[in-house]
Amino acid sequence: MADGDKVVTESAEKIREKFLQKYGDNIKKNLYDDRDVQKVQENDSYVESFFRKRETVDEAVDRLHESLKWRMEYGINDLTEDNFDLQVWEKGAVFFHNHDKDGHKILFLKVKEHRKDPQTQPIIKRFFAFHLETFYRHNPEEQLVIFFDMTDTGLANLDMELIKFVITSFKIYYPVILDKMLIYEMPWVFNAAWTIIKTWLSAEAVKRIKFVKKADIQEYINKDQLMEHMGGTDKFQYKYDPEDWKNDWDGIKGRKKVTFADQEDSFHRTFSMDSSIDDQNPLSIKASYNIIASKSGSILARSTQKPGGALIGSINHGINYGSVNYGSINHGIVNYGSSGSYPYAGVNPGNFATSAYAKRENREDNSFIGRLLTVR
Repeated sequence: MADGDKVVTESAEKIREKFLQKYGDNIKKNLYDDRDVQKVQENDSYVESFFRKRETVDEAVDRLHESLKWRMEYGINDLTEDNFDLQVWEKGAVFFHNHDKDGHKILFLKVKEHRKDPQTQPIIKRFFAFHLETFYRHNPEEQLVIFFDMTDTGLANLDMELIKFVITSFKIYYPVILDKMLIYEMPWVFNAAWTIIKTWLSAEAVKRIKFVKKADIQEYINKDQLMEHMGGTDKFQYKYDPEDWKNDWDGIKGRKKVTFADQEDSFHRTFSMDSSIDDQNPLSIKASYNIIASKSGSILARSTQKPGGALIGSINHGINYGSVNYGSINHGIVNYGSSGSYPYAGVNPGNFATSAYAKRENREDNSFIGRLLTVR
């Protein structure tokens, strides 16, 4: 075990133990999503992400509780594209596009497309949260850039409650996902609002916010990654296409492909079988391929560029849910009928069922976490 892993594990254990002491009754009362509870139980990195330097374990525990409670209330684990009307997508107020100089994916918020409306605000909040959750599921160890494009905006576009929700999202719900926030061409009429917003932020959070204009935006984003109205050469014009959304996440540059399930209860596999299917011979699953996503669009598991084809992502094993971190899928064992527990990822090539298995994250032993999915 590396020293860094040991520190994370010890920190996570302290948070986990305190959380169970303080909020264990909430689990019994089903106040959290079982899939999130499983992630807390199994994923040290996720638990540790709620801890900040110069803060106590109790503060991390409370932040974790708030996040789990919010995820349950918003139904985060079950959000899909289909939860949002076509007009929400077509408006183009929230969308991913391009990368900054450090390779971080950029989530654009086109402020002029927003008008404060108490009736639509819950939808917009969920829509924003859906984008963050989608990014996190595909990139649990990476960060993104939030880009507030305030071109042609005025006071009619100001929504302090929505801004507070965005801040809370990075403060509590996704505490390590934000690299920086770029505020592009903010009109002077928003200065008073910014004075209030700063009171909601820690000194560390304020450092992550950069006010930029056309003259200096290229300090953070290369010209070919900037749209033309920002002085760039990218001729991009937002237009919603469901296939573009899927392709954007299926083919993330520099990362592995993740295939979303369609409306049928099918299990999508992109395994490469290097050896013959035999009870005695291991089945090699190349690290360049993946295990996939559920019907709802949530990621079951995916391989990363880590040595050995490590898995990152939440998995579905029957009714319960869990998560896999650093679980090897480099070798597998073929199983012809039973759903026996194997310590390594494998495929059941039976006539009426396709099953996938994954090794549990465990630095002490090679215990098995469970079956990902079975389709009959």
